[in-house]
Parts: sequence; C-alpha cells; structure tokens
Amino acid sequence: MDWDEHVVAYFSTVKDGNISIKESLSKASGVGNRQTFFALNKIDLMRGVFCQQTHSDNIYVVEESDAGRGSVSFETGIPDTDALLTNIPGITLNILVADCVPILLYDPVKKAVGAVHAGWRGTMKLILKKTIIKMTAQYGCEQKDIVAEIGPSIGPDCFEVGEEVILAAKEVDLESFVIHRNGKAYFDLWESNKYQLIANGVKEENVKISGICSHCSSDYFSFRRDKNANRFAAGITIK
Repeated sequence: MDWDEHVVAYFSTVKDGNISIKESLSKASGVGNRQTFFALNKIDLMRGVFCQQTHSDNIYVVEESDAGRGSVSFETGIPDTDALLTNIPGITLNILVADCVPILLYDPVKKAVGAVHAGWRGTMKLILKKTIIKMTAQYGCEQKDIVAEIGPSIGPDCFEVGEEVILAAKEVDLESFVIHRNGKAYFDLWESNKYQLIANGVKEENVKISGICSHCSSDYFSFRRDKNANRFAAGITIK
C-alpha cells in the first residue's frame, strides 16, 4: 500500500529475526531483535505497543499511557487482544504472526491507524469487520477513507482446513471462501478478510493483498512449516 508521508508501516522478515518474546527460551534474543529492528527503522521501541494475542475478536484503543506495553516484556502486553487502534502520533501498534493474517489500517483524513491479527478463528469471529466499526465510532472515520493492507500470511493454496473451519465459515456466511480441490478443502484467508473490508464500506481500490504466502516464502516465519514459536511483526505508526 502507498502509505502517505504521515505514517510508517512495516512487516519484518526472517532476516530481522524472531520478534516474539512469549517463550522463555526466545525472550532475550526476541528483545534484542526488536531493539535492532526498531533502531534500524528509526522507531522508538519503548513507544511500541504489543498485545497478548488469543485469537479473539477483542479490540483495544491505545492511549498515551499504554506506550511501551509489551515492548520488552510479554506480561505487560495488552491482555486478551487481537486488534489495536490509536490516533496518537509516535505510538507504534504491533501484532505478531507466522501464518495468521496481519492487517494494517490507516485513515489519512482522521489520522487514525489500526493493526489486526486474524487467524482463521479471528476471521470467523469477523474481527476485521468489528475493527472497522470500532474505528469509525472511536475516531469518526468514514469507511471510504480507510486504506488497508493484508500482509504476508498463509495463502489459499497452502491453508488446508478440516471440518471445524468449514462449519465455522458456514455460520458466518464465509463458505464461499472454502476451496475444494483434489478431495481436500482449503480456505482463502486473504479474500475473506478483503470481503469483510469491502462489505463494510472500504473501497476495493483501497485494499491491497500482499499475495505473499508465509508457508511458501522463506522470507517469513510459518508455524505450519517450521513448527516453532518464531514470529514476524507487522506494525504501523503515525509520525
């Protein structure tokens, strides 16, 4: 997405190292990787905000007093939360992923930003739809002004799913994004989240799908491929 000069948005990669600090064995290296990555990108880590992601549909509005939460300690992150919103310059919203979908949001008119973590559970809970509704209510945003980027995550050719996902998709009218091929079922997380955006007033031309499959690309961590706790970050901040 062509973000304007008032915002910085990013997706870290494998070469930036594991950004997660949830696991005790990775905490020291994770903090060090964060410090290096943020310094290289001239972003203040201690004004970053991270959340304790639980595949929920919980949305948190970040205030000035939240600056630094979760930046160097998992325990201080925003609990039980999978989407962050703010309109405060200099605070960086971050989510961590390794196959789940990171979505970054920006309203250039109201100068508000959001970061959303949408795995299949969050997608079926319509977390992106709910975040758009919250963003408009909290900051007076108009949906037509919001731009969104659906970042690197497991693609529809690799995300094989079982009956649990298929049934969940039926319950929220997302069954059309289930793909049946060669006796197997796959789910399109990219298009199902794009659908949530457009169905809730975001212009199609304002939505970008990166098209990078984390499972296929060695540039990004993939839980299905690697079976470990490594994560990459997606973040956004108003300058």
